[in-house]
Amino acid sequence: MIFMSCFSQALNLPGKSKKLAVIFPGIRYSPECPLLYYAQKLCVKEGYEILPLYYSYRQDSVLDQDLKLENFVMETQREAVRLLKDALKNPYTDIVFISKSIGTVLAGIAEKELELKPRQFLMTPLPETFPYMKGMGARGAAVLGTKDKNLSAERLELFCQKEEIPFTLYEGAGHRLEMESMDETFGILSDILKKLREFLAVSC
Repeated sequence: MIFMSCFSQALNLPGKSKKLAVIFPGIRYSPECPLLYYAQKLCVKEGYEILPLYYSYRQDSVLDQDLKLENFVMETQREAVRLLKDALKNPYTDIVFISKSIGTVLAGIAEKELELKPRQFLMTPLPETFPYMKGMGARGAAVLGTKDKNLSAERLELFCQKEEIPFTLYEGAGHRLEMESMDETFGILSDILKKLREFLAVSC
C-alpha cells in the first residue's frame, strides 16, 4: 500500500485579505515549479493570501508502477478538504483555485465537497477533471499543450466550447507546457501569467 497525504506549509493564514488563492499541484509538479511558483507571486501582487498544497508519499513507492490516479485521489482528497475547511474559517469573499494536472481533479472534488463556487484556473486538466468542469462556464479557464499525452487538444476544445469555458492551446507544448526552445518555453509561461492576471481581474 502507498501511504500518501496532503499538507500545507501555510497552516495559519493571516486572514487580513478577503482574497484566497489555493494551489493544487501535480504529483511531479510542486508549487515551486515555474508555472505555479510565478502564479503564486502574481496572486500575492494582486492581494491574495496563498494556500499551497503539497503531497507526500512513501519514498520506496514507485509512482509509475504503484500509484493509480484513483488511489492518489482517494488518499489525498480528505486531507485536502480538511485543510481548506480550516482556511475558510477566515471570511474570504474571492476564492481562486489554481491547479495543475492531477491537482485539477482534487480542485474539482474540493469544490464539490465544500459546496463552493470558486473561480478555477486549470493547467493541463485530465479527462477525469471533466465531470467537475461541467457547468463551470466563465468561472473557469483552461490551458493545455497540443502534445499533452494525457488529454488531446481536440477533446478539451470540444468540451470547453460546449461548457463555454475559456481555454488556450499551446502548439507543440507537452504536459509540462514546455518546449525544447527555452525562449518558447518562457513565452508560454509569460502568456499563461498574462491570462491568469486577466482572469483574476474579472469577477464572476
